[in-house]
Amino acid sequence: MKLAPVDALLINPISAQTIPAFIPHGLLYIASYAIERGYRISVYDRNVDTENIDVVFLKLKPRVVGLGCLTGTSIDDAIFVSKEVRNLIYR
Repeated sequence: MKLAPVDALLINPISAQTIPAFIPHGLLYIASYAIERGYRISVYDRNVDTENIDVVFLKLKPRVVGLGCLTGTSIDDAIFVSKEVRNLIYR
C-alpha cells in the first residue's frame, strides 16, 4: 500500500518497561489541533506499533517530525529515534 506524504509524523518513544505504557496525550492533542486545521498528521506509538521507524519514515515522508518524551526511561529511546530520523534525512 502506498501512503501519501504527511505534513507531520508525531512519535511516542518506548516507555521502557513501564506497564502499561504511557498514552501520548500531548502528541494526541497536537495531532487533533493540526488535523482540525487541515494538516495531514500521523502518530507513531513505539509502544504498540511494531513497524521499524525507518520503514515508517520512508513510507510517510513527513515534512516535520515531532517527538514526545517524558522524563525518565523513555529518554533513551527518544534519543535513539531522533538519531535515526536525522540519519534518514541526511542520507
